[in-house]
Order: sequence, then structure tokens, then C-alpha cells
Amino acid sequence: AESKLIYQKPGNTLTIFDLTKESSVLLEQISEYAVAKNNQHLVLKRVENEKAALLITDANGKLQQEIPNLLSWKMDPTQSKVACVTQEADHFTVVIIALDKKLRKTTLFKNATTLRQLEWNATGTTLAFLSPSTETIVKNARGAVYAYDTQMQKLATLYLS
Repeated sequence: AESKLIYQKPGNTLTIFDLTKESSVLLEQISEYAVAKNNQHLVLKRVENEKAALLITDANGKLQQEIPNLLSWKMDPTQSKVACVTQEADHFTVVIIALDKKLRKTTLFKNATTLRQLEWNATGTTLAFLSPSTETIVKNARGAVYAYDTQMQKLATLYLS
């Protein structure tokens, strides 16, 4: 059985110590991290030149997937999925990545309005996020809450009145 210790130092360096093999890996520019279910993956936020990216690595820190232009991210309570908001030019996208062997990526939403406040429910089956009001859409005068059901793979919109 493997035994690992993760240590984050000030200055945004993350060290993964392999206590079994007595070795270590140093990752630079890592400002936040989370450990996925069964310690299968690490989810890391890297900030380089004021640009953020979400990195998904194996337990040894080897890169498996990178999502650039990151604004925010949140792992679900079951530690089996991670959601993130990215921004490219004036387009915002919400993506969910399954933290399994395939690291399947699902794009939920693409919009020209700012998206924020990712929240998972306690069981990790629903992701909610917020969109502020849009002057061009009458029914969205006060903003909207979006809820994505990961089991039904359906996105519902609730316009705030």
C-alpha cells in the first residue's frame, strides 16, 4: 500500500512525499489543492503570470488534464467530480470533470454573462451556479440560478423575480 503526504508551503509550492518509496515531487505555482476519492487524483489550481489553470494529476503529481482560463472551481462533497468556470474572451463556460480513470469532461453552459458561485448539494448530484441580471433578456432582469442534475444530465433555470 502506498503512503503519501502532501505539504503546501507559503510561496505556492506543493510537495508530494511518497513515504513508501522515500521520494518527493515538487509542484510550483500551486495556490490551492484537493484530493479526489480513493486518492486517485489531485486537483490543483496553478497561477502563472496572473493566469489560472485547473490541473488534474495522478497521486504522484503527473499531469493528466489541464483546463486553462480558470475563474473558479469546486470539488463535490463525494470527491468524485470537480466543477469549474472558465473565461475565454467574453465567454464563460461551466464544466464538470468526473474524477475517474477517463476524466470525462462535460460542458454544461456557455454564455456571455459572468457566471459565479459554484455550489454542490450534499450528495454531489446537483451543481448550482449563478448568473447576474442581463439587460437584453427581459425575464433575466434580476439574474438566474442554474441547477445541473448530474444523474439526469439536465440543466434547469430559475429566473429570480
